[in-house]
Amino acid sequence: MENDLNLFEPIPKQAKESKFRTVMLIVSFVIALASLAGVALLYAKNGELQTASERQQTLIDDQKSEITAIRKSAASFKETAAKIVGVEERTFELARGIFILYMQHDMEGGVVTDDFTVEKLSLDVQDNGKLSITIDVDNQPQMSLLYNGQGSYELADRELRAKSTALIRIVKARYLNSFTKGLPEWNDKGVFLTVKNYEIGDTRSGTFTLAGDKK
Repeated sequence: MENDLNLFEPIPKQAKESKFRTVMLIVSFVIALASLAGVALLYAKNGELQTASERQQTLIDDQKSEITAIRKSAASFKETAAKIVGVEERTFELARGIFILYMQHDMEGGVVTDDFTVEKLSLDVQDNGKLSITIDVDNQPQMSLLYNGQGSYELADRELRAKSTALIRIVKARYLNSFTKGLPEWNDKGVFLTVKNYEIGDTRSGTFTLAGDKK
């Protein structure tokens, strides 16, 4: 009976404290492990975020490089386009000059009426883009008999105007027949008619006016 009664004897205070310290140590160890696990998890997440951030930065840098390349390409395209425009303008100017030379050569000696022969034709493009036309003529035999010199004829003004206007009409028709869009247009108020470089009259008023009528 004595041995049975010993089973119910209280646990000594020192043993309780030792057991408590053991439990607390285990708890502390578990908490420490949990903290370490948390730190490890945070470190891993931070690494992932860092990697993602680096990838995004790389993508941004690549996009910046592409944008820079596109800008350079656009600048190069503009430069090339400007050169092409310059070449086109020079080509057009050359074509215009060739056309004018051709028309002058074609009509010099090639335009003839019963009264006049075109001796020289000058087609000049003014700063305003309008054409200035100077037609220098030589007289046909019957007109030579009526010529007094220095642009004067033994003819009524009405007859001389009609003969002069007929010649100008033919020259204009010949020019317009070969005219191409973009080239200097015929200027009805810019025609000057001369004989052996002496003035007969001009169309600056809109109709042909004899030099004597302007004095």
